[in-house]
Amino acid sequence: MDLTPHLAPGFLEQFVSSAIQKQNGALYFLPQSIDISNLVWYDRDRFARLRLHEPGTLGEWLKLCARLRLNGILPLAQGNRDLWPMGNFGAELLGQSLGAEKSGCLFQPRNQINLEYLRRLQTLIEMRDLGCFDLPGVLERGAIGALGDIDAKVLFLSGKSAQHILGSWFLADVQDARSKNELKFSIGLFPVPPGDGEADALTAVTTGFLVNPTTRNPKAAVEFLELLLSKKYQSEFAKLGNLSARRDAVEFTSDPLAQRMLEILATTPVIVPPPDTGYRPEQAAVFYEMCGKLLTGRLELPRAAQFWTNEKKNLARKGL
Repeated sequence: MDLTPHLAPGFLEQFVSSAIQKQNGALYFLPQSIDISNLVWYDRDRFARLRLHEPGTLGEWLKLCARLRLNGILPLAQGNRDLWPMGNFGAELLGQSLGAEKSGCLFQPRNQINLEYLRRLQTLIEMRDLGCFDLPGVLERGAIGALGDIDAKVLFLSGKSAQHILGSWFLADVQDARSKNELKFSIGLFPVPPGDGEADALTAVTTGFLVNPTTRNPKAAVEFLELLLSKKYQSEFAKLGNLSARRDAVEFTSDPLAQRMLEILATTPVIVPPPDTGYRPEQAAVFYEMCGKLLTGRLELPRAAQFWTNEKKNLARKGL
């Protein structure tokens, strides 16, 4: 049901603009919580010792990773055995370079892939060749394809790397390690930096509510959702770990990492979905496989567009 005619005046202004997405002028969905898929978690103590600062651009980030490696530190502990971790990272790179609409079209069935649209995935290869994901004596070259996401998480939390890319749900692991006195360094986080002239976009899953268009009580249904999404109740959900899409959500927590995530969410104008929740899972799986091949050297970018197009044709034969 289009919720717009039933909403109280000013209700939508209580939410960050990127979480309110209309279709042809109609609003069908109200956001309950958001999970950010890609954040760069980092070791503040190591950054301070090397006088490193949170990067604002992709170029600055790659230079930072190179400096970490020169100092004998694994820049990023990443495990991509199940393909979705770096596949979601790759989707964010496309979202930043193409925007939400164009990047979304790539995942539609039968759409042929143009190599020009994939240029930003060269970042995966640059990071691989810079040694961002390996270090002699810590992780061998290509290990990113064999490690699971839990393995990589443990490597970071045990101090074996300076950074780790993972979603907002990682906060629970950080808090758990901190409460058990297992965390021996302070942690910060920043969003994946965009390239020069690119959109400030992030990949995130928005969970929320729809109203059945056949309901006999549309006004009561919407009033209930307004109550559920009010400051009073959203602050209670925040105690359970939810990231609210409300503009005042930063008031719901005293954890500086949670506050930082909410600030990032509030200031990022574009949200793109992770492929495995935003599109058909079969289409997402092809993209994840392609990113995995790029990261392990089994595919180079000039052949990536043809690989993706061929896999789409194979899916089309199956009616997918």
